Amino acid sequence: MEFKLCEDMFGSDEVDAVISVTKSDKWTMGPCVEKFEKEFAEKFNFNYALMVNSGSSANLLALTALCNHKRYKHLKPGDEILVPAVCWSTSVYPIIQNNLKPIFVDSNPETLNIDAEDIEKYPNAKGIVFVHVLGNSTNMDKAMEIVKRKNMVALEDTCESLTSKFNNVFLGGFGDMGTFSFYYSHHMTTIEGGMIVCKTQEDYDILKCIRSHGWTRYSENVVSKNYDCVNKKFCFVDIGYNLRPMEFQGSIGSVQLKHIDARNKIRLINYNNINTKILNHRKNNNFIKIPNATPGCEAQWFCIPLLLNTSFSGKKLNELMEYLDSKQIENRPIITGNFVRQPVMDIIDKHVDPKDYPGAEIIHNTGLYIGCPTNTILSDEKLNLLVDTIFGFDLFNKPILFFKEPFNIEKSIPYVTDAIKSTWISMDGVYLDKCKELLKPIVGCEHIILTLTGSSAIRCMVKCLKFRYPDCKKIYVPNNIFMACINVLLHEFPMEYIEVIDVDVDTLNIENVDNLEKNSALFVVHNVCGITNIPKIKRDRPDLIIFEDNSEGYFGSYEEFPTGSQGIASAMSFNMNKNFTSGAGGAFCTNDKELYDYILSYSRQGFTEKKFYHQMVGDNLRMTNVTAAILLSQIEQANDILKEKKTILETYKKYIVETKCNILTQKISENTESSFWSFVFRIKDNESYAKIEEQLDKFNIDTRPMFLPVQNFDHLNNITHTPNTNSVKIFNEYFYLPSNNVNENTIKYIINCINKIIEPN
Repeated sequence: MEFKLCEDMFGSDEVDAVISVTKSDKWTMGPCVEKFEKEFAEKFNFNYALMVNSGSSANLLALTALCNHKRYKHLKPGDEILVPAVCWSTSVYPIIQNNLKPIFVDSNPETLNIDAEDIEKYPNAKGIVFVHVLGNSTNMDKAMEIVKRKNMVALEDTCESLTSKFNNVFLGGFGDMGTFSFYYSHHMTTIEGGMIVCKTQEDYDILKCIRSHGWTRYSENVVSKNYDCVNKKFCFVDIGYNLRPMEFQGSIGSVQLKHIDARNKIRLINYNNINTKILNHRKNNNFIKIPNATPGCEAQWFCIPLLLNTSFSGKKLNELMEYLDSKQIENRPIITGNFVRQPVMDIIDKHVDPKDYPGAEIIHNTGLYIGCPTNTILSDEKLNLLVDTIFGFDLFNKPILFFKEPFNIEKSIPYVTDAIKSTWISMDGVYLDKCKELLKPIVGCEHIILTLTGSSAIRCMVKCLKFRYPDCKKIYVPNNIFMACINVLLHEFPMEYIEVIDVDVDTLNIENVDNLEKNSALFVVHNVCGITNIPKIKRDRPDLIIFEDNSEGYFGSYEEFPTGSQGIASAMSFNMNKNFTSGAGGAFCTNDKELYDYILSYSRQGFTEKKFYHQMVGDNLRMTNVTAAILLSQIEQANDILKEKKTILETYKKYIVETKCNILTQKISENTESSFWSFVFRIKDNESYAKIEEQLDKFNIDTRPMFLPVQNFDHLNNITHTPNTNSVKIFNEYFYLPSNNVNENTIKYIINCINKIIEPN
């Protein structure tokens, strides 16, 4: 699609006006300009209006007049003049051209303007150039109260904000003078052209004089008195310029002025519609923000300013702008960005540091704008095409991953480097020993063996069952769990020994063991972030042989005991998405010394303490010292990791409540404490997980299901399982949401997207 920064606002009326001038005998400044000046002043309630040949000339002329010695209060060489860091070049240059000193004031990314109270920070300032950016202003009531109290001179650069008001007063009418631009892309156009407005006859006379060479030909006024020695038609009383407009510009201005209100209405409708589409777009995960009008300002935005999330600043902003160019969506930076970064500052003041203007830096690095049509109201089809195209940018289409990256993994780099350089790269070393000591209080076990993977640790538990209880012929495993436990059991036991049992539909854990066979084995899996209450099960059924898959459970507790401590043995996983990660890794944990000794030998290829002497058939399941170096960096941050996890869950709950989102969280079993590993949510009576996944994918939200019921796998068709199972219901109703490295804005976005999905139902 083609989407321009500005539209042609010329019609037949403007053409007729230009032709009329060209047919007349007056092309230079004359009655058409004077007529337009009077119409402009009358329409916007200004005392005086003076047209010039451009908005930049308006700034130059206004500041020159404010420095004029004939003025009752005038600026003097060297005076400090405040100017926003986000401004146009000719908001600054006239300050320098009049031998004044520009002092830059930071801009607020929320409004693109300065904060009025910041004026107080500059006690030596004698004047200020307000730059009303793209239609918005600062709090002009507060700003002018400070300006008047400090006896400052004020110029309003209103070139981008014609027709905007603050508390029902048109911008440009607050300061000593105000300037406007009629450049082709602005609210109205005379192709090139500008206007200065002022309050007093004195200022008006000075402006007229300087506009035309410093002479007094055009009026009898105070600056022309007492010069009888020269011809009044060529009486030069001051140093001036030739900044006069041409007649055809005045004639166009009068026509444009008649249409400005109608065009503003169209622009405002398009502005609101485009903004709404952008802010509510299904892919806008806080990627794009729209600056706000300052409270009290009735902003007439002449474009659509956009601010990217700061994570997209700099190079990525340029990539987006190039992408938009490729799609024929014209765009540009917000004015000059942070003007302090412009190369010309080497001439103005090379000692000014851009980093001293953090707000302007954000605008510079994340800001751009696109056009806002003024001739026609965009159809819904065109709006959708525009906004969908914007969000087609590849960086806006990266999924919000279920698992993003490990917590502060950079901390592991020096440890890993040290481990690689040490003698013990592989199976022994200081990092393995440190990890085991730090893990002991976390899982409440005295004996720990670090393994290659979590599945390796589960294999060690299964070996313990076979070693300690060789006659056990009934092993219970919960449904809707990761398959590692069942897979490993099937390597050691026949399928008929294994029975899959239901988990509770609310807690996703085993809650009832009354009907289990006596003296059977139970492999408990602490599921997601919920904990099975092992002490309670042991009281209810002391005959059961209990092992714990604690891969998702560590950080949790039952009856104040750490998870993993109350079974015969437990397994931990340090896979990429677990609370601690070493990429891959696990731990076998127990308080039983005999089992520890047995597994220590088994996991080391059956070795004994005697060098290279094997006492059994074993495996090599040991973690390397390098892997342990990564793990140690994670364990040392346990408190920070847990704090982040808790914050994420509480934030999910906050927005579920605030938005009245019709989803449930996993219920935590009585007398247990969550592990805060990952977070699953439930849409009660939902009939298909696949539909949830499909809808969330449209919003770039990565999700995953609860594990499929065991009976869904072909190779496990013959395994015994509860006939009336909750497992299908659990699979359809529950889904995981991103649970690490997600900030509040992302969580808010996720919940809002879920509301959009389930509201139609």
